[in-house]
Amino acid sequence: MPDLDSTKPSVLQAVWDGWRRELESIGVTNPLMNFERSSFGQIDLAQSHPGGFSQFVAGRATTLSSLVRDPQTFSSALGAARRIKNQAENISQQFGIETLGLIAGVTNFQGDGFDLKLPVLIWPIRLTSRGDDFEIELTAEARVNPSLVEAFRVNHWAEIDEAHLLKLAAQSTEILPASVIQYLQGLLLGKASAEVERTLVIANFTTVA
Repeated sequence: MPDLDSTKPSVLQAVWDGWRRELESIGVTNPLMNFERSSFGQIDLAQSHPGGFSQFVAGRATTLSSLVRDPQTFSSALGAARRIKNQAENISQQFGIETLGLIAGVTNFQGDGFDLKLPVLIWPIRLTSRGDDFEIELTAEARVNPSLVEAFRVNHWAEIDEAHLLKLAAQSTEILPASVIQYLQGLLLGKASAEVERTLVIANFTTVA
């Protein structure tokens, strides 16, 4: 067995990087770092009906049919809700990890040369089957995506004040208020060309390592 203490750091780093690439090649990308739209495993609420969405953001349980009223779009959203619910239950039973949530806003760093599309806020939700419909409810306060905080710090030497960002979000009746977008863009002013996209998507994801 080789003496690891005497091995050059560059060799150890190369081995470590190789293992990491192998692990990252298994399964899908992490949606909290490389968010990709998918009608199969996501419910897009960006074009929700105003009446249903107002009820939802007020913290009241809201049916999917109240949020998505177009019959064809609702059919697609209903299928996605079933898949999301099944996956969340499987992960919860096997690993004890809760993965249901609403992603609000995505910061796109691809224009700066980084393969990163990072959600901004994460809202835990409850998804309950109601016959041929689902009931959706926000269950806790929003959290800041930890991967976003790290990307700002590492890539652009910008520190996100999470408490301040969450305070801005709480001061508005919107899920992703303009003040949050302006705050993030202000931190990157003169440093990056990253854009914050108005995205509202229900999906499975987790911040647990």
